[in-house]
Amino acid sequence: MMEQKTTKIYNFQDFRKCRKSKQIDLKIIPNNSINSNDAQKLVSGLAHCTNLKSLVLNLMNNRIESYYASYLGSSLAHCTNLTTLELNLISSSFGNKGLISLSSGLAHCTNLTTFIIKIGSSEINVESASSLGSSLSCWNNLTIFELDLFCNSISDEGTSNLCLGLSKCTKLTTLVLDLSQNKISDLGASSLGTALSKCTKITNLILNLSDNSIHSEGGICLSSGLAHCTDLINFTLNLRRQNSIGQQGESSLGSALSQCTKLRTLTLNLEDNKIGIEGGSSIYSILAHCTNLTSLIINLNDNQIGAQFTQSLDFCQQKLSNLQTLKLHLYKNQINGKGASILASHLACCTNLTILKLDLSYNEINENGLKSLASSLAYFTNLKILELNLMHNIKVLENEEGLLSLNSSLAYCTNISTLMLNLSFARFCLQDVKNLCCALVQCTQLQNLKLNLCLSNFDHQDTQNLSSALAQCNKLQNLELSFYDLNIQDQGVQNLSTGLAQCTNLQTFTIDLGYNLIHHQGISSLSSALLQCNKLRALNLNMNVEESSIATNLAICLANLVNLSFLKLYLYNLSLSGEQYLKAKINKMKRLVINIF
Repeated sequence: MMEQKTTKIYNFQDFRKCRKSKQIDLKIIPNNSINSNDAQKLVSGLAHCTNLKSLVLNLMNNRIESYYASYLGSSLAHCTNLTTLELNLISSSFGNKGLISLSSGLAHCTNLTTFIIKIGSSEINVESASSLGSSLSCWNNLTIFELDLFCNSISDEGTSNLCLGLSKCTKLTTLVLDLSQNKISDLGASSLGTALSKCTKITNLILNLSDNSIHSEGGICLSSGLAHCTDLINFTLNLRRQNSIGQQGESSLGSALSQCTKLRTLTLNLEDNKIGIEGGSSIYSILAHCTNLTSLIINLNDNQIGAQFTQSLDFCQQKLSNLQTLKLHLYKNQINGKGASILASHLACCTNLTILKLDLSYNEINENGLKSLASSLAYFTNLKILELNLMHNIKVLENEEGLLSLNSSLAYCTNISTLMLNLSFARFCLQDVKNLCCALVQCTQLQNLKLNLCLSNFDHQDTQNLSSALAQCNKLQNLELSFYDLNIQDQGVQNLSTGLAQCTNLQTFTIDLGYNLIHHQGISSLSSALLQCNKLRALNLNMNVEESSIATNLAICLANLVNLSFLKLYLYNLSLSGEQYLKAKINKMKRLVINIF
C-alpha cells in the first residue's frame, strides 16, 4: 500500500490548499496570539477537510479567543473519517468552553484509533473533564490515548467522569495520563483503578499522579485495577510529592505488579510517600516474578525504608539477570553501611547491566558500605554508564579502603563511556585521591565525566593527581568538575590546566570554582589550556575573581575558540571595568548564543 503523504503547513493561509489532503500537520509558532482572522481560517478550513484521516495541530502557547476555540469542535465534527488526531493546546487559553465544545464535536469522530491531547495549564475543571469523558465512551476503536491535563482542577468528580468514559475503551493498548496537580484524592484514584480493570489489553501504561492528595486507600484501589493489566510490558507510575500511599498502598502496588509477569520496563516514582521498612521490602519482593525486566527505575527518595529493605533483594537474586538498566534513587532513607553492603551483594547478580545509577545521598553509609558497593562493580563488565551519588554520607571515606576498591573494580569495567561521581562533603586522605584518580585512568573508553567534590576537603595539593588522570583520558568529550568552596587556589587551577590541555577532544566543559579565590595566574593557565581544546562547543565557568586583567585573558581565549557556540560565565567580584570590557568583547562574537554574568 502506498504511504499517504503528510501535508505540513505553518500558517493559516495555506489551509485552503489542504481540503483534499488526508494527513495534515499544522504547527503554529508558539508565544503568539491567534487573531480572529486566523482563527476563522482554521475553523472554516477544517470544516471542509472531510477526507481527513490524520491531523496534528500544535497551538501551544498561542492565545485563542474562547469564541473561536468553541468553534474548533464544530469544525472537527465534520471530519468523521479521522483515525489519528493529535492536539497540543498547552497554555493556549483554550479553557472549559473550548474543551466542552471540542469534546462535543469529537464525539462524532467514531473512527478514532489514536487520540493525543495536551491541554495542561488551561484552567480545565470538572465540567469540561466530564465532557471529555462522555466523548471517550464513543470511541470504541481507540487503541492509543494520551491525555496531558497537568496543573488544572478536575478534582475527584472530573476524574471519576473521565474514567467512566475511559472504561469503555476496552481496546486500548497504550494509555498515557498526566493528571498531576489536579486536586485528586482517594476517590479519584479509586475511579482510575476501576477504569484500568476494564482495559485489560493495555501493554504500555504511563500514569503521572504527582502533586495530588492520594493516600493509602487510593493506592490500594489503584493497585487493584492494575492487577488486571496482566499484559503490561512497559509501566511508569509517578506518585511523588504531596501523595502518601504509605506502607499499605505500596504493599498493594507490589502485589499487583507481581501479576504483571510480562513487564520489561518498570519505573516507579514514590518519592516522599511515607513508606517505611515493611513497604520498602515489598516493592523489591515482587521483582522475583518479573523475570523479563530489562529496565528498572525506582525512586524511593525521602522515605524511611532503612537498612533492612535491602534484605528483600534476596527474593529476586538470580532472577534479574536480564536487567540492562538499573536506577535506584534512595536519597535520605536512613541506609547505613550494613544496608549498602547487603544491596551490593545482591546487585552482583545483575551481570548484564549496561546502565547503573545509584543515588544514596544523605544516608549513613560508612567506608565498609562504600567498599562493598565498589567491589560489586567488578561484576558489571558490560557497564557503559555509571552514576554513583554518595553526597553527604557523613561516615563515608574515613579511610582509603573504599576508593581503593573503586579503583580495583573499575579496572574490570573497560566499556564505561559515562561516569558520574558525587562525593561532595567527603573527607579524603591523600591516598583516597590517588585511588580515585587511578580508578579514572582504568576507564579507557571514557567520553563523559562528571565529578562533584564540593565542600569536601579536596584541595590544591590533590589537583596534581587529578590532572595526571585527565591527561590520560584522551577520549573525553564532555567534562564537568564541581569544586565549589574548596581550597583550590591558583596552584590548583594551574595543576588542573596541565591535564586539561591534553583533553583535545573536549566538546563541552563545565567547571565550578565558586568560593575559590582565583587570581590572574590561575585564569591565565586555564585560558591557555582551553586554547588547546579547539573542538570546544560549550563552556560554563563559575568562579570568584578580583582582578581586571582576568577579563583580558578570558576575552583572548574565547575569541580563539572558533567552534564555541554556547557560553555561560558566572564571574563573581569582577570589577565593573573588567565586566564591561569582557561583555564588549563577547558581544562581538556573533556565534555565541548565550552570555550570563
